[in-house]
This record gives sequence, C-alpha cells and structure tokens, in this order.
Amino acid sequence: MKDEIWLRLRRSRTIRRMQAMPGMGSLIAKLSWSLVPYYRPRVVRVRGGLGEGLLLRINPRWGLPLWEGTYEQAVQDVLAKLLGPGKVFYDVGGGIGFFSLIAARLGATAICFEPDKTNASFVETHMALNALESKVELVRKAVFSRTGCVAFGNSSPERGYGNGYVQEVHVDRSARWVTGEDLSERTPKSALCTDVPCVKLDDFVAGRALPDVIKIDVEGAESDILKGAGKLLNQARPHLICELHDAANSEFVQAQLRSKGYGLTWLETGDCFTKTVLASPTSIC
Repeated sequence: MKDEIWLRLRRSRTIRRMQAMPGMGSLIAKLSWSLVPYYRPRVVRVRGGLGEGLLLRINPRWGLPLWEGTYEQAVQDVLAKLLGPGKVFYDVGGGIGFFSLIAARLGATAICFEPDKTNASFVETHMALNALESKVELVRKAVFSRTGCVAFGNSSPERGYGNGYVQEVHVDRSARWVTGEDLSERTPKSALCTDVPCVKLDDFVAGRALPDVIKIDVEGAESDILKGAGKLLNQARPHLICELHDAANSEFVQAQLRSKGYGLTWLETGDCFTKTVLASPTSIC
C-alpha cells in the first residue's frame, strides 16, 4: 500500500507544485522517504509491458521502470519479435534477470550470465517467485575473451543491486575511470574487487543448443565478449542486442559485426553513450 501511495504522490502535479513552495519541499521529501526508504526491497508485481504480472523483489524508488514495465522498452520490443517457443536466449550481464524472465515468458529458454553475487541472488529469487526455474539457467560467470578467471568489481550494495564490471578494461563510471593499472586510487570504494570465473562464448556453447538471440550489457567489456565469440557468430548467426558504453567499444563492435555479415540498427538516436545497437545477420559468413 505504501508503494502505491508513493507512486501516486510522485505522479501528482499538485505535489510537484507544492514542492516549490517555501518549507514544503523538505516535508514532502520526508514523507517520500518514509513511504519508500533508501534501501528496503520488497516484492512488487510488474504493472505493464512484456513483464506484466511478473514478481520482482526491488526497491521501487530505484527500480521504478522495472516496476512499471517500461525498462528499456526498445529492447523489449525487439525481444517480442525475435523470441518465442523453442528459441534460446543468452542474457550476458543479466543484472537481476528481468530480460531472462521476459524471454522465458515468451516461451524461450534463457541462459542468464551474471557474476555479481548480489545480482545473481536476485536472479535466483526472481526465478523462484515466478516459477521459472525450468526455463532460466543462471550461470555465475563473466563472459569474456578467454576462459578462466578475471578481476571483477562488484556492484555497490547500497541500492541492493547494480552493475558490476570487469576491471581489466577501461570503464567510465560516473566520470571516475577504473583501470587495470591502478585500482587503489580510482576504484569506487563501494566496489569490492574479486576474482570470478569467466568463459568465452565459443567455449561455453560446446555441446549446448546454440543461441538465437544474445543480449549484451557488460559495462564496457562488450568488445571482449565478441573477441571470444567469433566461431559462435559464424556458426549460429544469432541476433545481438548490444549496449555500447563508449566510443572505442562502439567502433570495435560495429567493425567486428559488419565484417561477419551483420546489419546494424540503432535502438536509440543521438551520439551520447550509452546506446544500444541491434545486429542482425544479413549474409552467411
């Protein structure tokens, strides 16, 4: 009930006008925080989109697009067209599993790669809450250009879930660069660096059903994903939905995919990062 009251207040034009009145802004803020505290996840039912009716354990304050079902709507639209019964979906950088759950809802088999411990626990929770354990497989590994181990910065625990990232690549996180050379000064204090298992997709697919669609959202390591997936792209010719986080990754990913006979369609307009590209096979490689 508190969540619903908070949402109505958030949407109210009257409340927004009152916030501008002297002395009212702080009172409304206190009311807002009392209804939905900074970090106190609770189970909510997705209100719309492809995930309508799914149960998610989130904090509505930070996960409002997830709760409302509008999260990355362009990606949802693509998945609705490409996935269905019998399809296989690789969710690389699965986060809390939202897109894996959607894929399972559409009848596909979802493989969710998520090395971040906190996020992976949310994926397991969401699989159980929605009785989708048989349709979603959680792989607690980072996808990378090699198989073995890789240094990994876990997401900040403050909001309960977030974006972990491989630390062997340059990642711009809120204008603070993380590098493999000097982590002591530049790594966000909330990011706890650990070694996690990693796998390249060319190795992972051995003996498995090949993917029809791959979604990649890995906070700056997208080039390394493709470096380890050359044979897979040639053999399976999957569609890819790839979030690009900087110009260097964008240049490499575009060149690599075009060289393998893929056509590219941008899901967002503009030159700012991050942005997402849909890659579709246009020829046999």
